[in-house]
Amino acid sequence: MYLKNSKHLIIIILLCYASSLYSQQSEAVSFEQFIYKEPKIERPYTYQLPSNIEAYPLHDFQIKSMLTNNELTSYDSLGRIKSQVIKESTRKKTTLYTYENDILIQKKIIIEANKQNANRQNNAARLEAEKDTEISTYEWNDTNNYLILHTAEVNANKQIIAHTKTEYKTYQNKKKRISETQYKVTYTPEGHLKTIESLKETIYFSFKNGLLVQKEVWKAGPYQDVKEIYNYLYDNNKNLVSIKKTAVYGKGERIDAHSTTLLDSATYDNKNRIVKKSIYEGYILYKYDENNNITQYQFFQKPNELFEQNDYTYNNQNQLKTFKNSFYKNNKLNYYQNYTFSYKDTMLKEIVFTSSFHNNTPQKILYQYDEKKQLVSINIYNLKNMEDQYGEIKKEIMYQLKDKKLEIIVNYSVESVITFY
Repeated sequence: MYLKNSKHLIIIILLCYASSLYSQQSEAVSFEQFIYKEPKIERPYTYQLPSNIEAYPLHDFQIKSMLTNNELTSYDSLGRIKSQVIKESTRKKTTLYTYENDILIQKKIIIEANKQNANRQNNAARLEAEKDTEISTYEWNDTNNYLILHTAEVNANKQIIAHTKTEYKTYQNKKKRISETQYKVTYTPEGHLKTIESLKETIYFSFKNGLLVQKEVWKAGPYQDVKEIYNYLYDNNKNLVSIKKTAVYGKGERIDAHSTTLLDSATYDNKNRIVKKSIYEGYILYKYDENNNITQYQFFQKPNELFEQNDYTYNNQNQLKTFKNSFYKNNKLNYYQNYTFSYKDTMLKEIVFTSSFHNNTPQKILYQYDEKKQLVSINIYNLKNMEDQYGEIKKEIMYQLKDKKLEIIVNYSVESVITFY
């Protein structure tokens, strides 16, 4: 059941891979959207159940393009995203990327309407609405084309100093600009982010010992101005331990309202591992073994009520051996799910799934590889009982790699196509 969103995981993983190559070029500006990186308390990595993309050794290949359902993503020979095309029933969205000195300087988004499909859906919605009520409203899908253009200016230090977002609308074959937002970015002599300024807001940044300690956001309003202050606190090992937000509302020197909120906090052990993380709904506790593997994850809701617990064990090769996912109600076990993992020559061979949930069918997942240790297939079986060797096949995923093209076939239907350089 956990493989059903694998196509979305593929896209996310590939996008993250491409963006990670260039996100570190500038300390202040991220690769994807021309915005600064927000310091945040990261959750420790907990083992995720293998999906087909994680099982297949894509790191041995340079991806050229990937087609999944209605989405096509293309990459250049350096692993950067060149274009992304998403086709929907009423429109096609194309995003084009332009680079200069390994920095993304332009992102062009083109939205083209499928007028025939849009009109068909609109007419159907209108007829349905008029049939149901005498006085009705319905949403009319816009059949005009849009163009959104992101453009950036880069200084000699490969830092973005200006960013413009312009939106156009095509009407009767004429392109008209309908909005434009400009940002100016400044830096300290040490290269840290200092200000980001637009017509609507100004953001000030303060650093100490190379760490962001405060961010002030000024927003001018027609009736009230808003100043938001974010304070970042670190321990002696430069671990981020808390983020606080203070909001001040007023006009000029006047203060009408004031509030402070703890957005996030964490506690670390003497090995700089997070052992407690506070969240809005409650808090999370973590335990580790001597190899820094997480052995237990506990999520407590307020007030101190255990809701979920994950327990992990590992084999001598540090591979996940068992995973138990338990859910509680009123601090009493409600139901659990068990996963057992088997390996051969360090390769994942088998996963067995059982659950105490009512009428939940046990499952067995088998992974097969060729002589090059490349994944060939994943077969998912529903078992009648634990003595059943295979049972009824539920899902079959095949991998066919030929002439620099990988096809992922699910139940005899091609779900994804990946090409390589």
